[in-house]
Amino acid sequence: FVLCFMCTSLLRAVRYDTGDTQIRSMTRFITGVWDVLEGFSPRVDSKHLPSPGQRVVSLVLSFFAPFLAMHSMHLRLFGNMAWLHTATQGLCFVIWIGCMLGELGT
Repeated sequence: FVLCFMCTSLLRAVRYDTGDTQIRSMTRFITGVWDVLEGFSPRVDSKHLPSPGQRVVSLVLSFFAPFLAMHSMHLRLFGNMAWLHTATQGLCFVIWIGCMLGELGT
């Protein structure tokens, strides 16, 4: 759970530091921890809000494959080698889950 927050925060910080106009023009962090309780449709006036469907997809993706959210940052930092970094993070995530499942029998 903490990994999802860390990945999102790190991606946002890197995008801000690299001068990404999408991040710099936003006035607030438009997704929240409690999106699920608001029905993925918060009562906020902003022209930059993702649709409820995009919020659900983002939540599911961050829960099952948080390393994919990091791929856009890897593209900026590593160029053609971005796939290698994303695949390495994905492999570490899958091994971690596998170790946790393997520990259930002990």
